[in-house]
Amino acid sequence: MDAKIAQQLWEGKRFPAQDGLLFGTGVFYPITITRKPKGKDSVLALGTPSRISEVLGVADVSAMISRPGALACLVPNLNVDAEESHITVVIGEGSMGGDGFVAVVSSKNSRLQWLLFSGESNPFERVEVTRDGRVVATSTLEESWSIPIASPEDTVIRRTGESKAGTKLS
Repeated sequence: MDAKIAQQLWEGKRFPAQDGLLFGTGVFYPITITRKPKGKDSVLALGTPSRISEVLGVADVSAMISRPGALACLVPNLNVDAEESHITVVIGEGSMGGDGFVAVVSSKNSRLQWLLFSGESNPFERVEVTRDGRVVATSTLEESWSIPIASPEDTVIRRTGESKAGTKLS
């Protein structure tokens, strides 16, 4: 049931209105960013995992998806296919100006693997998939989020101020 809800959220371009990491299995972790002093990398701190049905308090999200304000909206800005990994990385923004998200889905069937949503990131505008299995997404704050595809909970955030790597929105 929770995997179905996670997929319904993804297909409806919706997300719980809170910072979090949602896996395609339906496991949801609330997140906070542990900010480090200037020049040091910041990291994610994960809260206690929950089933997405518990977070939303429903077993079927179809009614919530169409109800304004019930969930944050996801606005995809850019898709990048990593053919050798059989994934598509989708980056974008959320309902509020400071929101951003990075999602990894199967390039074969668009099944959600995971989605990372932050109200502190700002929209993501550039992305690349590295040979060592990381998604590197750069936000409009010029923060580079280096996210291991296999373990997105190990994300490292670096304030770059000048990073221009990856594919940029035009």
